Order: sequence, then structure tokens, then C-alpha cells
Amino acid sequence: MGPGAAALVRRHARVRDRVLKWGLAGLFAAAIIIAAALALRRPPGTPGAEPPAGSPAAPSDPGAPPSDRDAGAGARAPDLAASPELELMTRLRAVVDTDPAAALNIADEGERRFRDGALADERHFLEMRALVHLNRIVDARDRAREFYVRFPTSPWAERVFRLTGLHPTPVPGP
Repeated sequence: MGPGAAALVRRHARVRDRVLKWGLAGLFAAAIIIAAALALRRPPGTPGAEPPAGSPAAPSDPGAPPSDRDAGAGARAPDLAASPELELMTRLRAVVDTDPAAALNIADEGERRFRDGALADERHFLEMRALVHLNRIVDARDRAREFYVRFPTSPWAERVFRLTGLHPTPVPGP
């Protein structure tokens, strides 16, 4: 056995020893924690996202919508404080992880009542999240395709990618 093969055998033995030490349950739990942490990361410029270099840290509420400072990108309207759309979104955020079927009903209601509302992009993201919870991955990816067409500059696009694994299709330049 050559020196490269011997090193590979030693590395394999170390990995095997770690697996035996921590157990498969520990590795599984760690994988779930890491996946959850990645899923809860926010798009840039939203609460909970990694702040740009030199900027103050943003609050870390993973369920909060992008902030009003993103309104320039079409994400928020300044007079949204007591709107019916915000009330609907509050209900949707509250149930998306605990009752995804109810979340889909609320998202459908939001689409009927506020199709082009200020929170439409977030509503579509939460709809995709409910679909993933229901193991309807193909449907979630179909919604992601629609999302990228309808909201090409949305701050939620990065989270849609992380949730569905679907990249936005680049628009060909001149």
C-alpha cells in the first residue's frame, strides 16, 4: 500500500471513530440544525440577514418581512401599518410552519384579494414554504418559476432559491 492509500485509510478510520463516538443520531440532529439555520437565513437587506460590512446588525427575526427600506425595490409601501393585507400576512406567517394546509388557503385568499399588493412576493414565498412542508416539492418549484418571472428583483428571491433549489433564469442582455 502506497503512502497516499495509507493516509486515506487513516482518514477513514478517524471519520469512522467520530461517527461511532457521536452516533448517527447526533449526526442526524446536527444535519437538521444546520439545514434549519440555512433555511431561516434572510435575503440581504432584511431582518436577520448578515449585514453588509460596516453596517449595524439587523434584528434576527426569521419570520419578519423585509424592512421598509426595501420599498425602493417595490417590496413595501410605507402606509402598510394597519392594512387588511398586513392582517392577512400576519395570519399566514403564524400558521405556515404549523398548519401548511391552512396557510395555502390563506395564501389563496391573499392572491384573490391582494394580487399585486405590497406583500405579494412574501406571500408567494410563504406559499412555497407551505407546499414544501406538505412534501409538494414539484408544486413549490413551479411556484418558484412563476415567482422569478413576476418578482425578478424581489428581496425574497434568495430565500426562494434556498427553499426550492431553483435558480432564477437570467434575462439575456442586449
